[in-house]
Amino acid sequence: MPQIPQSPTPTSGPRHDETLSDRLRSDSLLQTIGMTIPLGVWVSDAEGQPTYVSQSFLDLIGMKMEDYRALRWCELVHPEDREATNLAWKNCIRAGTFWNHEFRLSSHDGKVVHVLSRGAPIRDANGAVIGWTGVTLDISDHSSSRDRMRQSEELYRGVVDMASEGIWRTDASGYTQLVNTRLGEMLGACPNQLRNGAIQDFVSPLSKIEFDERWSRLKSGERQKFDCCFQAPGAEALWAQVSASATRNAAGEFEGALFLLTDISARRAAEEYLLKAK
Repeated sequence: MPQIPQSPTPTSGPRHDETLSDRLRSDSLLQTIGMTIPLGVWVSDAEGQPTYVSQSFLDLIGMKMEDYRALRWCELVHPEDREATNLAWKNCIRAGTFWNHEFRLSSHDGKVVHVLSRGAPIRDANGAVIGWTGVTLDISDHSSSRDRMRQSEELYRGVVDMASEGIWRTDASGYTQLVNTRLGEMLGACPNQLRNGAIQDFVSPLSKIEFDERWSRLKSGERQKFDCCFQAPGAEALWAQVSASATRNAAGEFEGALFLLTDISARRAAEEYLLKAK
């Protein structure tokens, strides 16, 4: 991508990018916005070459204008994000669509800044794209929060997978949100098979009536503990002791349930054997 020119290059006639650049540089409102708001304001020509960046953008990346002019803007993108970001920008320029991309910038002092960059094409009276203008927002705090949430979710899933009991989390209709490896082993079903259905789909007809009753009680807020027979397609029936509790949102509304299943098939078989022996 071409570097930002130090000054407009003379030509034999007016050019769209020069007209746009001159107009933007002389626009006192734009200059004021770029100096005061916590967003990096930027402008490029029709080919995607930067022609203007605000002081707030320079502050974001910790650089002076003379240092920024000496670089290609893509050199500021974090190496792991550079190829994808550059390709997305080129596709945007080629298609003339709105720009909306999240990536990381490496500031002059080595600090990594997570940013969200958004822009729109500027068109002339005939509808031709003559430039682009947009803003770049520092979302590092938001990205850090998401990273912490992702790490917390990964830790949670790791703990769940280490459990010796089967764990099944559902939404308000009973559709699977999360299952652990142990549950699949107990039911003789692959995790994807469980994730693509509702818990009710795996309840044996032997326990369907009681399960439906327990489900209604769960929705009303009662914790449940009961024996239930489950059976995955093509697998043997499994008797499990079920401990279940409702999950609710911030408004206190029922949004699903968490089930803990303990295999009691051996106990049930022993009980049936004793009954027959009598």
